[in-house]
Amino acid sequence: MSTTSHPSEVLTASPARQNSGTSSKPRALPIRYSTFELLGSLILLFLAAPFLERMPQKDLIESVLITLVMTMAIIAVSEKKSALIVALSLAIPTLVAKWVNHFSPRLLGPEIYLVTTTIFFLYVISQLLKYIVRAPQVDQRVVCAAICGYLMLGMAWIPLYMLADDLAISGVAFQFSTPHEPDQRMHAFNALYFSFITLTTAGYGDIIPISPLARMLAMIEAITGVFYMAILVSRLVSVYSTLPPHEPKTAPAHPDAE
Repeated sequence: MSTTSHPSEVLTASPARQNSGTSSKPRALPIRYSTFELLGSLILLFLAAPFLERMPQKDLIESVLITLVMTMAIIAVSEKKSALIVALSLAIPTLVAKWVNHFSPRLLGPEIYLVTTTIFFLYVISQLLKYIVRAPQVDQRVVCAAICGYLMLGMAWIPLYMLADDLAISGVAFQFSTPHEPDQRMHAFNALYFSFITLTTAGYGDIIPISPLARMLAMIEAITGVFYMAILVSRLVSVYSTLPPHEPKTAPAHPDAE
């Protein structure tokens, strides 16, 4: 004896099969997971910076690390096509100018890539802050983006200090209180060190800005670092405090219970 399914049963069962098939597909990871790679590249740059001065190919290694950081930054902010286009339009001229200056310093001076590097870093910071402000909840990605934004903020001021040192009218924009320092110019690790010491307002006093431009840059960076931490912490706390409390999950009542 053959049995036939009722049409309503077929219509009811087919969406369930479709939903079960759809839910079994793995979901792609959000693009913001790339902020972990950006943080890793920044940490790698910071750890390698003190040892680059003693390496014979320090300029080449520094250029490779900067290229790695900028590549990870492009990926981190490329969630939207418009952001990707802007990031590439800023990064490509910067990297080209950086490598041309590395191989042919007489052909292209450092001023161009120093300015474009700062603009690129500031754009990445703005995109990270936009992501943090719009985040509905605080998770690992938001915290990682906040850390990357703070570290990128310190990176953004490094080219400005190097540019101020190169453009100093008196020839010296920063005074070093360590006489045993072999290279008393604002390049490489010295600029990295001074930028983050200023950003955190530690101010050890071993590197002192003496030109008006250098003093103004140091003052603005210190103010920016304080405001960044104040605004960021208040935003993260407000997002975390507005989350609804987790209600205990209860098993649904059995239909026969009624």
